[in-house]
Amino acid sequence: MNYPILMADIINSGKKDSRLLMSQLRDIVTAINNKGKVVSPLTITLGDEFQGITSSIPDGIKTILNIEELIITNQFDLKLRYVLNYGKIDTKINTKTAYEMLGRGLTEARKSLNELKNEDSRFLISLGDNMKDTAEIINQAFIIYQSFVDSWKINDYPIVAEFFKTNDYKVVAEKVNLDRSSAWRRRKSLKMHEYETIKNIIVTLLKPLL
Repeated sequence: MNYPILMADIINSGKKDSRLLMSQLRDIVTAINNKGKVVSPLTITLGDEFQGITSSIPDGIKTILNIEELIITNQFDLKLRYVLNYGKIDTKINTKTAYEMLGRGLTEARKSLNELKNEDSRFLISLGDNMKDTAEIINQAFIIYQSFVDSWKINDYPIVAEFFKTNDYKVVAEKVNLDRSSAWRRRKSLKMHEYETIKNIIVTLLKPLL
């Protein structure tokens, strides 16, 4: 049977504090697993990687979006590379931890994650032969999404995180101790409207998959 297999790893993990990265990765995995949108929970497998099985393709993609915002909200200085592969798993699904499962879908996901290391994109969605066109559109949308997320510096994260909560620059100004005109300019320079637009496009593309 086919399942949405999510794998991810930390980019350039060898150049950072390994203990800090592991702590942050554990926080991410715990937060996502507590949301309950996984069949087999996200599990750290190779130190700087995790894998899991989400309850649906849309939930898998929304999980990626949630993780990206979680990283920014918590001001984690790391970037993840993701593969969501809708593929076959032959063994029984382990609902306790993402171990002891075999199948072509897992092999494909692992291969794709390794191949993604040679690409500029951090996101790859593979939905099988019947949904290649849909996957291609989603992957193109993620290229635009990444251009906004990766343009933000870690010093931008506190104000970006506040804009995740509200579009009202006046409210954000109070939260981050800026005057209103400065908060308005920051919203423009950070391209928050464009970010919200492409995120909404990605979520809209998921509707036929629900």
